[in-house]
Amino acid sequence: MPSITLQIKDCSQCPHHYTSPYPTSDSFERPEYWWCKIVPDETTHTKFAKVAGYVEWNDKIEIPEWCPIVSIKYRKEKELERLEKELLVIKERILNIEELGGVAGEALRELEAEAQININMCKARIRTS
Repeated sequence: MPSITLQIKDCSQCPHHYTSPYPTSDSFERPEYWWCKIVPDETTHTKFAKVAGYVEWNDKIEIPEWCPIVSIKYRKEKELERLEKELLVIKERILNIEELGGVAGEALRELEAEAQININMCKARIRTS
């Protein structure tokens, strides 16, 4: 069976994306609701799940975690990005605390090593998927 792969950055590029006007009193504003046509909203019992409300033309909306068509590899890559950002924050804290010295700096170095292990494990999982 043939398959089609889409490279999308946000829901607006998805074929299952649907928009509707977001009511506002300002006639110059053109916000929208973003909906997913393949996922029903269980909480409100509506036909489409709301991805985001009040979306302006220049907004960057992340693909939601519950999206059924996003690959596992994409989710792992997003987790890796999050872990790498976390590691940068830890390294910055280490530099700040090392100036003070003491036990706190040692504890943060242990945290950095643990974060690096998590990142390496995540990278290995991405390579094998």
